Amino acid sequence: MYDSPAKGILPLPKKTYFDIKREILKVQDARARIHLNFKQPSAPSICMYTFHNTNDNLICLEFNENCNIIAGGFEDSYIQLWSLDGSPLNSIIKGDKNNNQYSRKLIGHSGAVYGISFSPDNRYMLSCSADKTVRLWSLDTYTSLVCYKAHIQPIWDVKFSPFGYYFATASHDQTACLWSCDHIYPLRIFAGHLDDVDCIEFHPNSTYVFTGSADKSIRMWDVTSGECVRVFYGHAQGVSCLAVSPDGRWLASGGHDSIINLWDIGAGRKLKILRGHGRSSIYSLSFSREGNILVSGAGDNSVRIWDVKKGTTEYVSEPEAFQLKNEVNSNIQNAADNKNGNVNKRGDNLNGKRNETIGGVKNDVNVERRRKEVITSLDHMAAFFTKKTPVYKVHFTRRNLCLAAGAFTG
Repeated sequence: MYDSPAKGILPLPKKTYFDIKREILKVQDARARIHLNFKQPSAPSICMYTFHNTNDNLICLEFNENCNIIAGGFEDSYIQLWSLDGSPLNSIIKGDKNNNQYSRKLIGHSGAVYGISFSPDNRYMLSCSADKTVRLWSLDTYTSLVCYKAHIQPIWDVKFSPFGYYFATASHDQTACLWSCDHIYPLRIFAGHLDDVDCIEFHPNSTYVFTGSADKSIRMWDVTSGECVRVFYGHAQGVSCLAVSPDGRWLASGGHDSIINLWDIGAGRKLKILRGHGRSSIYSLSFSREGNILVSGAGDNSVRIWDVKKGTTEYVSEPEAFQLKNEVNSNIQNAADNKNGNVNKRGDNLNGKRNETIGGVKNDVNVERRRKEVITSLDHMAAFFTKKTPVYKVHFTRRNLCLAAGAFTG
């Protein structure tokens, strides 16, 4: 963006040992990353986690930055943590009876838990609830450290900034707030939406915040001034999730209208509409590390993959496959054989169609299948279906493996 703020304008605490360790891990993962942008984008590998026996109480799911822990927020006011890499969730408190266990239950809220966010250094976790509070949890002791109070209605979403220290909340009171971990009061209050603020997301440079609302709009806020600098209109119903590309150029928004909009943040305009989830609400979006692949999870029990650049000015047309001379001659012969075979089969097909029509009513065995088919846009690359599990969360790891999670509803 031409009017982007200068680097370092956002005050941050001094770097610690954990920050340096995190940067080293980023470099190591970047070297081992699976690249999805050779000439043409390719579909990523997806690992799906399904949670059983939740009794429809599981509301939200979140992966931590290292992708070795997943947290779930429940309607019964507690948070459950699970280990994904087989290591126990041990506390630094000696004599903790829950040490050497692979899951932990965190109790502190007095209402349903609607949102969870992990800090970039994986040492802290935030949760927001219907009790109008946000809690900061330590992942060293698995205890609640701070309770933040400012909203006067339930809080729907909470997000840590990419650099940590700051976080943002979205609430039913039609406002969003910016906080820092060492202050119990909000630093900024973003007011301007005309309905619930349902989701919130930081720009990668942490100086902008995006909010999606039930008033069908998305607003972009300047963290330093607290002013709204962009407004995006394009959804027919409320906005349910947001994602920003790693390079900070693209914004993807999913709504209850079953569509995904892709926006150019710098120009403030809509680039295209992604269709394919039928009539289901979009629950989660995530960009690949190169920013050329978008993955979405929705209530239609599917994970779908999209080509971000297709249909834009940056799209490179797919090159034709190189063929040897013998292969070309073979293809010509196969085409001729297929033509002759189609002529011979034409009469059989006509007889089959006559037999299929009984009493003037055509018995089309594919009618029911066609009803279930969903029309997708041209940038739709692939779809992966679960049995009866709505996909609550999709997340790309630093090595470009896509993780997905949901609760079984069968």
